[in-house]
Formats: sequence, structure tokens, C-alpha cells
Amino acid sequence: MKNYLKKLKNDQKEVDLSNTENVTLIVGEFAKSIKEIESDLEKCRLITDKDIIQNQFKTINDKLHGVNSLLAESSSFLPLYEVKNTQESINKLTKSINTLKDQLLPKQKFTFKRNATTTTTTNTNTDIKPKQIDDTKKLQPNEQLESIFNIQEIRRIKSKNLNYPTDLKEESSVENLNNDLVMSSLDDCKITIKKPLNALKLDGLNDCVIKSLSPINGSIFIDNCSNCTFILASRQIRIHETKNSIFYIYTKSNPIVEGCQGIRFSYYPSEIVHDLQEFNDTTFTLQDKESNRYQQVHDFDWLQSTQSPNWSILPEDQRKFE
Repeated sequence: MKNYLKKLKNDQKEVDLSNTENVTLIVGEFAKSIKEIESDLEKCRLITDKDIIQNQFKTINDKLHGVNSLLAESSSFLPLYEVKNTQESINKLTKSINTLKDQLLPKQKFTFKRNATTTTTTNTNTDIKPKQIDDTKKLQPNEQLESIFNIQEIRRIKSKNLNYPTDLKEESSVENLNNDLVMSSLDDCKITIKKPLNALKLDGLNDCVIKSLSPINGSIFIDNCSNCTFILASRQIRIHETKNSIFYIYTKSNPIVEGCQGIRFSYYPSEIVHDLQEFNDTTFTLQDKESNRYQQVHDFDWLQSTQSPNWSILPEDQRKFE
């Protein structure tokens, strides 16, 4: 399948994707892969050994990553409605995977705690070190949960500057081998990601700046964000229900947007990368402007050939990033 897509990219005249047979072939491959993953999920329900379950989910995540990568590579060739249908199937499958994993392998979260009487939040610049978090003290009746951070998740944080992570040697969680990160319900935060990730999900962010100094080797999912600035590099970026935000991105496939308004795109600023050679060694080449598809946005709410009113390219003289 990958060789077939490579052939399409190298010689679009030789293989015409307007041909229904070719489209059917690719869509059929997606359906076959999704069905195989669904079968693997059913097998998980019959397993009682947690180590085996953990390995099974790792295999499932690898397969799902492969399907996402294939969709990213073929999105510029397939009709937009086929991309949308396949994406919806993948989203549904991802939800099923996460739901079953939570049931079979429930995670224990580490928490920050504060007194309920606290009314102000001080803006601080913090380097996140997972092992420094104290999870031994139980929540008292006069306390409430303020925010949660663990190896895979940062959520419910307001007015903070965070670096993720500071010391990679302190990360010893087995789950962290998946190398995925979720940020949700953040307000007025600036977060800098200093390590490569396989996947990144951002949900419910407001007035935030999210900057990655290393590429995300898989996909980025952004949902329900507003008034944010994103500085990210990834194989694929999908944006849903997001408004009035700016994206400085490097992406190897067409960005996909849906339910968005007032979002603007520009290219990833290579000058913020400390070690450009190391960055490029990850198969991303920031200097190769032709490989960056940040301008070739697919808007699922605008299937016409004219420019979508929901997104635009940021003028060069308005580029402003930290």
C-alpha cells in the first residue's frame, strides 16, 4: 500500500486517482486495516494478564499509527469526502481503543492540590519533573483538585509557563514508552515541548501558546481551542472546532480542519530550533519549503474549489512568535 501511494506521488499521470477503481482500492485498504484493529480489540477482552494486555494495546496503537500515516500520505490524492469518511472511522476507532484501555488498564493520576480558599494564581515559569509530584497525601475535605499532570497528561492549569519535560532521565514510566501527550482545559498558559513525541492531543485551550522544539512523529489533534498560538511540526495536523488562532506549522500532509473560524497558517520558524541538524535527522527538513504543506488546507466544511472563508494564510509582516 505504501509503495502504491509512493508511485502516485512520483507519477500521478501513470496512476489516475480520478479512476473509481483506484479510489476503491485505497479506501478498501483502510477498511481492512480498521477491521483488523477492531478484531484485536475484541481479543483484548478475553485476556486477563495485564502485561499481555499492555503489549496488545501497544500493537494496536502501532497499527492505528500506521493507518493514520497512510491517511496523511493519501489525503492529497483521495476525494475530500473519502478523506472525511475515513477520518470519522478512525476517530470512532480511537475512541473505542481509549475506552477499552481505560476499562482494562485504569491509570492512576498524580495531582497538584491547593486549599479551596486560594483565590489568586501567580504566573510562574516551571520546569515539569514528574517524580517531584507528591501523590502520598490524600485530598482533605477542605481541599479541591486544581490540576493534574502525569507522564501522559497535563490538564486544568491556568496562567503558568511550563517546560515539558526538563530531565528525560527522570521519566521511567512504562506507559511513557508510548510517547504520547495530552493537554486539556488550559487557560493563559505557555508550554514548550522539549522532546520528540509520537502523538499530541490539545483540547479546550484558551489564550495559550504551545511550542514544540522537536517534531511530533505522528499526528496532532487539536479540538475546541480559541485565541491560541501553535508552533508545531508533525506528519499530520487535524484541527476541529477551533477559532481565532494562529498556526506556525511544518506538516508533511495537508492540514485538515472542520468547524473552524478565523484560523491562520504560516510556516514553522526554523530559527527557534536549537539543533537544526538533529531536527532534520527525524525525517523533517525545515529548509525544504516544498515539503511543508501548511498552505494546502483541507476544510471539511468547504468542499468548493474557491478559498474557504474559515482559514487564511498569515501575511509575512504579521508573523510574530516567541
